[in-house]
Amino acid sequence: MKDYGYKAMELTETIGARMTDLDEAIESIHYDPDKATAADIETLKEIQKLIEKAARLAEKTAKRLA
Repeated sequence: MKDYGYKAMELTETIGARMTDLDEAIESIHYDPDKATAADIETLKEIQKLIEKAARLAEKTAKRLA
């Protein structure tokens, strides 16, 4: 039998670390946006969509596991 609990814990740790990296990058952009281009705005919109999707999936999973 597979240890899904261990794998879930491992994945949440990896995701949390990447979220820290993402937060640092977003903060850097937020405090120094003067060189932003139209392409950067489109990229940020895509990031926003992906984060919203990830949040919905994580919330759905958390509810199922509660």
